[in-house]
Amino acid sequence: MVKDRLRICCISFKFSPIIGGAEARTEKQARQLQALGHDVTIVTLRHNKQWQHTEQFDGLPVIRVGG
Repeated sequence: MVKDRLRICCISFKFSPIIGGAEARTEKQARQLQALGHDVTIVTLRHNKQWQHTEQFDGLPVIRVGG
């Protein structure tokens, strides 16, 4: 755990369920930061209008914008 907890926003053009190398890397980094005790949120595009604007992806907050 860290002494000073940070609120971190990771921005990715795509994120799950669209998976590629950059998306996998973003998730891995976000989870590592969470493990250190930081609050991490992923912000990504809403590529499909049927997707929710906000969700939890295995405990990782995801905000989808646009669409």
